[in-house]
Amino acid sequence: MSLVQVPQTFHTVNGEQMVVDGQTDLVLQLHREYFDVPLVVCEIDSDGILGQDFLRQHVDSINYKKSCLVMGQTSVPLWVGGLANQICRVEMQQTVKIPPNSCMMVNVNIPQKQHLGQLGYVEPSLDLMAKNEVCIMGGVVDTTSETLTLSILNYGESDVTVYKNTHLGTCESHSETSTSFDRIATIKQTETVTNTLPEHLVDLYERSTVHLTDFEKQGLKNLLCKYQGVFSKSAEDIGTTTLVQHSFKTGNAVPIRQPPRRLPLGKRQIEWDEIDNML
Repeated sequence: MSLVQVPQTFHTVNGEQMVVDGQTDLVLQLHREYFDVPLVVCEIDSDGILGQDFLRQHVDSINYKKSCLVMGQTSVPLWVGGLANQICRVEMQQTVKIPPNSCMMVNVNIPQKQHLGQLGYVEPSLDLMAKNEVCIMGGVVDTTSETLTLSILNYGESDVTVYKNTHLGTCESHSETSTSFDRIATIKQTETVTNTLPEHLVDLYERSTVHLTDFEKQGLKNLLCKYQGVFSKSAEDIGTTTLVQHSFKTGNAVPIRQPPRRLPLGKRQIEWDEIDNML
């Protein structure tokens, strides 16, 4: 990356002059969109700031209710700023060569980790894993620890060198306490005080107690009654979640589009019955 001198002077919000190293042209990725933008390199606490010129040119609207930037058909999720809500990058502390077919613990840095909670969740970089035959083990880390480590698996047949300051992923605050309380509250709302086995769990109970003693059968029955709310009654009451998102890289392959095939006559009645059931 080469820097060119910036002719104008920049100031912070309180009027102080900023130290500017220069300007360069880079490709900025937001979610699935890529933008060629000029970036000014300067001494700021955050990793980057999007200016009004970029927002006016590329962003259609800011949806505060859903916490996202609307850019055409793409929605970029946002995180509300705060001491324990910032997302920080995770980078290599030093250059490491990982032998083939082996796993290695490496030291990492999390800049600005003081803005995270004590527990942070590391989300690995999918781009780094796609370019190299490596798998970065994410998970929960103690951000207050002096030494932070991650496991990197090299499943290829040759050495892989991961250089210093390589972007390994992101880290955000993680709270086990709040998650546990939310999960307990959800279960308690669906618990029942009766020991009568619900109809949709009778078949599961009968198939699971074939080789159990009477004492074990009663224990299983109590367990099913207590947590009956986590079992679906039919295919129609299974919900969805937005906690996990998946992206599939197809390279230069073009998506396939095929017309639907007509069902055989013997199966059309089943299709109509299922549509009536969903309606």
